[in-house]
Amino acid sequence: MTPEIKDLIEDRKRRDSRLGHLKHKVIATKDNVSIIQRKSFYGIMDETGKYIFPPVYDDIQFLGESGLACLSVLDKKALFSINQEQIVADFECDDVILYDSFDTIEFIISGKHGLWSNYESRVIIPACYDEITCHSDCQYLWAFNESHYCYIEKATGRVINIYNALNVYDTEEGMFMQFGETQNVVYLDHDGFRDSVYLRRLVRKNNGRLILRNSKKEIKHIIDIYGRILN
Repeated sequence: MTPEIKDLIEDRKRRDSRLGHLKHKVIATKDNVSIIQRKSFYGIMDETGKYIFPPVYDDIQFLGESGLACLSVLDKKALFSINQEQIVADFECDDVILYDSFDTIEFIISGKHGLWSNYESRVIIPACYDEITCHSDCQYLWAFNESHYCYIEKATGRVINIYNALNVYDTEEGMFMQFGETQNVVYLDHDGFRDSVYLRRLVRKNNGRLILRNSKKEIKHIIDIYGRILN
């Protein structure tokens, strides 16, 4: 939180403390908490009528079924976890994007992208990448930074850098990339090395064809046992 935003919130709190005679209006309710409005500002109140956040914010919205609320002051946004009862991103976000179908929220801080998993209630990709997946069900999550792709092992946060990739994919089967020199798809093992034997075995198990998708880029590739793209 910048000093400017902190000072503004404190000033608004002092002003709001003198407005107790004015009734607030309930805007929306979810998970036993309500977004309220008094005059032109918004806050959050629990089911007992106690303020979680006083009505001093420019805007507050529930983010779908994520269990998060987005609070806005000036041009910055914060993410509040209703279930955890804590701020998970403190007025650093320039924007947040909800992906209902993937149960994730992408947040952008100073031009860098990160990903929050609603199912796991945690950040699964830190905000340090130029582009990221919106998918959360994979063991490895792809991201792009400056000049190359990488995969992030979701369980550990380990980063596997990938070079000369034209495309990468969202799949529960492991790490796949479209290699820049041949434009064929290759499979990468746990350490990021190519494993053509496993690729052929996997494709054969799927009747000689394997469908790979990049949900963010809306790419769908069908490959054969040699990694050749057939569509």
